[in-house]
Amino acid sequence: MIKKPLEYADKDLEPAGGLSPLYIEYALTFYPAQNIKKDIRITEMTSHAIDIKNCEQQNYIFKPLKTKKYTIQTIGELDTVMVLNEKTGSELKYVAADDNSGTDNNALICKHLSKDKTYVIKVKLYYKKQNAKTSLMIS
Repeated sequence: MIKKPLEYADKDLEPAGGLSPLYIEYALTFYPAQNIKKDIRITEMTSHAIDIKNCEQQNYIFKPLKTKKYTIQTIGELDTVMVLNEKTGSELKYVAADDNSGTDNNALICKHLSKDKTYVIKVKLYYKKQNAKTSLMIS
């Protein structure tokens, strides 16, 4: 809430806040609203290839068979941001994220996940060498 100057305490700002249609259009050129690849269902203790190009995102769907602490990590030489969400109906609820920030470390999330819930792991790839073998693993 704006307290000063007083003239704006009781009236809306002109123009209204938010992103302009031009900025939204530009942002969607490098961060698409939807993943064009189909969501991939994954299981524990199996290596799942991260088969996307630089600046693309892949979603992985995970349904734990047990309630316990899980480790979710990327493997290989790549620069990623990984976000873990819990799917509740049609909504995604943020659980955790990791950004390896271009370091030699891989993205890593350790979280207690519940049986019979559905989780969406979003991997945004910023850079990997051409033909590099990369994967996602849950243990």
